[in-house]
This record gives sequence, C-alpha cells and structure tokens, in this order.
Amino acid sequence: MQKWEYLELKITHGEVELVDGELLPPAEPRNPDPYKYVKSMLADGWQLVTRSGTLSGEFSVVLKRPLNDE
Repeated sequence: MQKWEYLELKITHGEVELVDGELLPPAEPRNPDPYKYVKSMLADGWQLVTRSGTLSGEFSVVLKRPLNDE
C-alpha cells in the first residue's frame, strides 16, 4: 500500500508558509511569486489534493507525494 507525505501551505499577501508556521523561501528570490512556488513543487512530484481561497486573497493548498520505502 502506498504511503503519502502531506503538506499544507498557506499563501497570504505574497508569502508562502507551512500551516505549522514555518515561512518557506520564495521560488525566485528577486521576485517572490507564491504561485510559481507551488507550481515548482508540482513539477517536483507533489500532487494537488485540495485548494481553497477567500475573497481577501488568502489561499490554502494541500499537496501530497509518495514516500520512498527505503
């Protein structure tokens, strides 16, 4: 049975942080774009589970990827 690693991100005012509070580095240091950051994670093998947003511009994204059985 496949085991998964889950990650929930909160995007607020152009910053990406883990739901537990750790601020993640921007995808591009000169022009941080949280949407490109999430797209880069999808390119690295993460899969989108859910996403939600509010009219105030806050978004939540849940990603998953398979755990390696080593």
